[in-house]
Amino acid sequence: MEFGQTMSAFCKDLHNSRVALIKVIFFFLTGATSCLYPFLPLYMKSRGLRLGEAAIILGLTPIFSVAGTCLASKVAVRASNVKVLLTALTVLCGVFPLLLLAVPMGRSETPLPNFTVPMSVFCGLTSHPELFLLPLPPVPGHSCHLPEDVAVVPKIKVGVCGHMCAGSIPASDDAPRDLHDLYLAERALQLDNRFFLPDKGFECPSRPCTVDQLLGGASDYENVSIHVATHPHLTRYTIITIQHQLDSPMERIWERCRNPLSFHSSFAWSRIHHGFNCEHHCQAAVESHDLCINKVMIHDLDVSRSFWMLLVIKSVNTLLASLTLALLEASVSGFLREQGGGGADLGRQKTAGLLGKVVLPIAVGFLVDVFSEVRHINFTCLLLSFLALKLVVAACIWCSALSAVSEPQIPLKNVLSMLKNIELDVLLFMAFAAGVFSGYLDHFVLWHLEDIGARMWLLSFSIAVAAFVSLPVTVVAEPVVRKLGSGRLVTVGLAAVGVKLFAYGLLVVPELCLAVELLEPLVGPLFICAVLRYGRNITSKTSGDTTSVLVATAHYGLGRGISAPLIGGLLFLLEVDFPEAAKILGGTALACGVIYYMFWHCCFNYVRQVVPQSSERSQRSRWGSVRYLSFRKNRLRRAAAAAATAGQSGTQETTRPDLVTIEEVKANGTGRPGP
Repeated sequence: MEFGQTMSAFCKDLHNSRVALIKVIFFFLTGATSCLYPFLPLYMKSRGLRLGEAAIILGLTPIFSVAGTCLASKVAVRASNVKVLLTALTVLCGVFPLLLLAVPMGRSETPLPNFTVPMSVFCGLTSHPELFLLPLPPVPGHSCHLPEDVAVVPKIKVGVCGHMCAGSIPASDDAPRDLHDLYLAERALQLDNRFFLPDKGFECPSRPCTVDQLLGGASDYENVSIHVATHPHLTRYTIITIQHQLDSPMERIWERCRNPLSFHSSFAWSRIHHGFNCEHHCQAAVESHDLCINKVMIHDLDVSRSFWMLLVIKSVNTLLASLTLALLEASVSGFLREQGGGGADLGRQKTAGLLGKVVLPIAVGFLVDVFSEVRHINFTCLLLSFLALKLVVAACIWCSALSAVSEPQIPLKNVLSMLKNIELDVLLFMAFAAGVFSGYLDHFVLWHLEDIGARMWLLSFSIAVAAFVSLPVTVVAEPVVRKLGSGRLVTVGLAAVGVKLFAYGLLVVPELCLAVELLEPLVGPLFICAVLRYGRNITSKTSGDTTSVLVATAHYGLGRGISAPLIGGLLFLLEVDFPEAAKILGGTALACGVIYYMFWHCCFNYVRQVVPQSSERSQRSRWGSVRYLSFRKNRLRRAAAAAATAGQSGTQETTRPDLVTIEEVKANGTGRPGP
């Protein structure tokens, strides 16, 4: 019934050309906003910013949104021609984001070249034989990230084996006669602060020996299992332990570690081995594509300049957008009052914005994909599409009948006294928590989807699906909340956002995000409607508008706007990636839902069911239901004491009406003490 009436009124508005033009304005305005703002984190990513740096920008800019709304009241008083002002601001909002194209690259990525990583294979220092790979100083300009924990190296080249000894190569003049030939520099290779003596029988083609010559005629060992860790005795380098298996391909080298004395060909070798703390050692090498887990190299260019330019452009654009929207809504409200409508008509006009959020992102997403390469979004096309939509909005405003603007009012009365209501405080905290959980997805889910291979059309389609399924629910939200109860739907909303976070944390196929977005009605319109209705029910009738402002501030301003990106950035700095962070926040959201349901059902709702005759004023008191529970508890104690006294005196006394128990009132069902 409600849906039919709303659709009838919506279609009736289309017969009035001036009102229909207002719908067109909101259609293109909301659609244009949905085409650009969700993708700004991806543009920051394309400029080389890390997630933590982007989170700081996203967390600070909502402050300018509040400033723009407050500035609108000052501008409205001094505005002489509202159409010219709104048209100019709308065009400026479309042109200003083009400055993003002037932001330089903060970091650049280049493919990791295929190069040889020199390694050192040597025996362990512990009593149990171990075989280690020790990366030598890396090749300049190359960045090789070693795998974590256990991995399998497809191929390791092992060249000449010998002894790696501490210290510099001894001078031949100082060497004993029988060790002279072994100490000669022609046979030793100085490596860092150590020297390497190859096994007897190896001769360098040139002097001095090089690592490449030591790898000449190397043997290839395939599918070698390794374990990457930091060795307690060798903390200067990351140590890679070669896992010993029965069919180990490096059995010959393992034998050197198990029987070191058998490889001392002479007494001289033994003296060298013990005199200079030598270890059995083999020169080795691994190709970078076999060992390095990173496929790209990151180069820092001008991170600071990129960060500050993005922060300034995003902040100014947010200020202009919020100022324009506040003035437009105030002007449309005045226009609708002239047409004989009310506040409900403004909501009906803004419903057309949801249609724009469904249609325009899909169209722009496919257009951008046509001009984009794989895994690279063409942001120039995206910004030009946003400008074109803004110009359409400006043209519609110029052709509209908007002629005056009333000063926007922010209804805030008796805020401090309202915040003394503990039931309202709990509700506002849950609205804030839901804003944090939903805002984390708003800011970072597209970043994650792009990382796992989503194209621009899919990212846009996910936004459109969320808006499409929310559209009919927005129309019927009020009767649904009246039917199911606002307290229950607040709990359902927290549980739904928890499930949504868990689903994105487990998501590996990007196309499945469309199924996850079907939960958006429970997280968005139903949750907000339930919180607003609940807030109005537990406050005075004259404070309804103030309650709405408090809920919007807690959910959208503090929750989604400021706290969500900052918490996301903090988790990133703690090296918690998106899937793990989504699971953590999802579990927290589910816990909040359970706690709130217990609080609401066992405390607030229980008292209202037990005492149905309690006045509205008592339910809206300073401490609300919690104070009433304490009062009833004291009553029970006095009733028990009176019953004990009557039993001791042996007299039968009539129970006083003010000492009636909660159970008696509930059983009576009338809300009055029993006879």
